[in-house]
Amino acid sequence: MDSNIIAAPDIAAAASQIFSPTILREMGMLVFLIVAALIVLPRPQRRLAVHPIVFLVLAATLLGISSLFSHLQMDGFFRLLAEFLLLTAVVRTCFLCVITILQRAMKWSPQRIYLDICLVLIYGVVLVPLLSNAGLKSSDLITGTSVLTLVLGLALQGTLGNIFAGIAINVHHPFAVGDWIQFNDRRDHIGKVKEISWRGTTVVTLDSVEIVIPNTQLAEMPLANFMRPQRHTRRSVHFVCPYSVPPGRVHSTVLNAIAGSRGVLAEPAPTIITNAFTERGVEYWLRFFTDQFEIRDSVDGGVRDRVWYALQREGITMPPAVMNVQLQQLPTEETPVPTREEIHERVLRGASLSQGLPDKALAILARESKLRRYHANEVIIRQYEPGRELFIVHTGTVSVASARSGSAAVEITRLGPGDYFGEMSLLLGEARSGTVTAVTDCELLVIDKPALAAALAQSPEMTDTLSRTVAARQKELGDRLDVGTAPENLDERASSLLAKIQKYFGVS
Repeated sequence: MDSNIIAAPDIAAAASQIFSPTILREMGMLVFLIVAALIVLPRPQRRLAVHPIVFLVLAATLLGISSLFSHLQMDGFFRLLAEFLLLTAVVRTCFLCVITILQRAMKWSPQRIYLDICLVLIYGVVLVPLLSNAGLKSSDLITGTSVLTLVLGLALQGTLGNIFAGIAINVHHPFAVGDWIQFNDRRDHIGKVKEISWRGTTVVTLDSVEIVIPNTQLAEMPLANFMRPQRHTRRSVHFVCPYSVPPGRVHSTVLNAIAGSRGVLAEPAPTIITNAFTERGVEYWLRFFTDQFEIRDSVDGGVRDRVWYALQREGITMPPAVMNVQLQQLPTEETPVPTREEIHERVLRGASLSQGLPDKALAILARESKLRRYHANEVIIRQYEPGRELFIVHTGTVSVASARSGSAAVEITRLGPGDYFGEMSLLLGEARSGTVTAVTDCELLVIDKPALAAALAQSPEMTDTLSRTVAARQKELGDRLDVGTAPENLDERASSLLAKIQKYFGVS
């Protein structure tokens, strides 16, 4: 019993010998700063508070070890090391809290290299007084620091070069975090700047590969910054068209086709020039701007798709490279290839609009119609615009949308193979009543007014069939929108359409 009472003061005395008032104050301050850091730091950065906790545990462990080696006179070394760990942890945690508060209050984001340099300087300011208190003279510190600086300068020439190059990059500021740069002529050396540190600059390439470039190399090589002087960059696409097609027609067709393509800016506006006369044909240079550099390849590909579909619709085929090839015909069983008119007639016979039309009229429509291709998401016709063409879906799917009373366009229906649209513009010359957009790549058979007029001239009686088919189509659409024509008015509607069609085309 008495031995336990006497042991308590002995334990307190031993603890007071291990943990001096100065060290206890530093530990208390460190614990307070760790709690403050956990409150101030954002959730993703709270892991940074782990380092001060580790330093605190290591310092306590070293102080405990110093008491064990007191008889060997090594306790002073362990105490000095523990105190340095505590001061380092205090400085680091305090610095972290102050920088976080400034970033939140002033919307300030300093470069990491500046923060690292400031932290190293603060560590030096803390270390010098600590060594002086340990008994080292100022002259010894200066001499030792000079020798250490010389040794480190010789051993770490490359590292010091990277540090000074990193400072020069941040002062000159040729690029910033988030910029897209190219640091030599290779395409795989184009990337987005992720971080600029004291050793190197981290770049994530277009292939999502992370590259760390030493600052000394980056400071010496020529750089291309795609984000300056403006955030948008110009892209180029070259293509060739036949000599028989006027350049003005190519220019207008292509510029209209790429309007609204993904990533293509309306301002600055795209331009196209006639670039060269080659063996294949006339070479055109299409220039456009995008502010989505990270998907530049997809933007270029989308533009090429639009160009191809637009030229195909206009009957303009890009000529292939000219080559001299000798072919040897082998005896094979010939497979009949359907003609253009046969394909068109097959599409016509599969459409509900053509049911009941005479064969003579179908043959004329098949000869005079055209098959056009549209890319997915391309607008085929726009609401309220004039039109003189009817479209029959051969392949793919299109979406029909309509806007009423200034409201946003709402999808009414989707049409597939055999369906048709644009009949009122063709038969009566009315403006488009809706906007039709290609949902997938599609082929559409197009019948214009001259083609239908030629067919009506040979078969005037087909006006009656067309008026009844269109009247039934309008009733079906009206029922779907709940504004349809009453059943008893169907014949009256067909008769009214018949009169208008005959008047519009001048037939009886």
